[in-house]
Amino acid sequence: MPGHYLCSESTRRLPRAPHRASRNLFKDALVLRGFNQPCEMSPDFFDPWRRLLQRLSNGVLGPLAWTPKAMPAFRLNAAARGIDRAP
Repeated sequence: MPGHYLCSESTRRLPRAPHRASRNLFKDALVLRGFNQPCEMSPDFFDPWRRLLQRLSNGVLGPLAWTPKAMPAFRLNAAARGIDRAP
């Protein structure tokens, strides 16, 4: 994407990708990833995802789990905004 840059640690090993079945994902599910830190998960974060998921029947939103508490907080915030397709 022109004009964009993602800073990352290049020496960090990538985790092994999980199998879709282990995440209860359909074979044709479109997984949308959010790489924001938990402190950035505000209405400004969720609202664009909500609008996109309303248009995608096979889309699911999967954030990066920064901490053990990140996923429960993400699911709670997503559900409060009507997003129920989070792995």
